[in-house]
Amino acid sequence: MNALEQLYGGLAGAGEQQIHRLATPVLATVEVTKQCNLACVNCRSTGGGMEEDRGRWLSSLVNRFADAGFLGVGFTGGEPLLVDGFEQIVRQAADAGM
Repeated sequence: MNALEQLYGGLAGAGEQQIHRLATPVLATVEVTKQCNLACVNCRSTGGGMEEDRGRWLSSLVNRFADAGFLGVGFTGGEPLLVDGFEQIVRQAADAGM
């Protein structure tokens, strides 16, 4: 039994409100790329090179999240909109109900 299970069990055993756990995480957040156009006033990023074949990798992740029952996925970066085909990945996630 791990520490969280001990805590949950201890709380439930002490008459506290029952804690319900989900079988899968609710939300995934993916750092899509480190590529950046350095256009944000509040950011001090130095940018990064474009990683190859990000679209296929992202599509695979979205499929895996959907299959696992995730309710949502968030995309961050760098600047995700700089990734070729990113709009299609967002559409794929939305079509999967996320």
